[in-house]
Amino acid sequence: MIIAVDVDDVLADFFDQLIIFHNDKYHTSFKKEDFTSYDVWNTWGETKEKSIQKVIQFCKSEYFERISPIEDSLHAIKLLEKNHKLIIVTSRFDIVADKTVAWLKKYYHDSFKEIHFSQYDKDVKKSELCKKLGAQVIIDDAERNILDCAQAGMTVLVYDCPWNQHIRTSDKIIRVYNWNDILKEIAKLNSKIYP
Repeated sequence: MIIAVDVDDVLADFFDQLIIFHNDKYHTSFKKEDFTSYDVWNTWGETKEKSIQKVIQFCKSEYFERISPIEDSLHAIKLLEKNHKLIIVTSRFDIVADKTVAWLKKYYHDSFKEIHFSQYDKDVKKSELCKKLGAQVIIDDAERNILDCAQAGMTVLVYDCPWNQHIRTSDKIIRVYNWNDILKEIAKLNSKIYP
């Protein structure tokens, strides 16, 4: 099976470092639970454009360099790569493409056979990329990607985060709380596809 995997807040603990950066630089006291929308400007109370500039600032900062892997993801990816083709489909900005590839190589080595950028700021749909790449499943946390990919007929494993709590599960949208849940759901899906 070909499995597409998002980077931020699925493999990489992006939001925790973004919040630390914002709190330190702008003297705020946000917590992860405050972000009930993936669109940070809704929580920060400013324009989309200003928020995107802040995220770009973060991506150029030392805080970005401190991003660590999500718990249990390293082990789970090693297990999954034995029987599946794993590809990255991320919405990260172009400016961090090289850093993203280096980070993935550092922690996940050659587990991911391809790395693709749908670029959040250019509004390229992940479902279109996944369709071209032949992915049947995607692991993601952002509402627009979850709904887009499910509507395109993909199975979406929703990595549980404060900003995706309102998404309803279905036969195409399955909520997971950690990488052990992901391993179980992939095993179930694999047995359905290849009985």
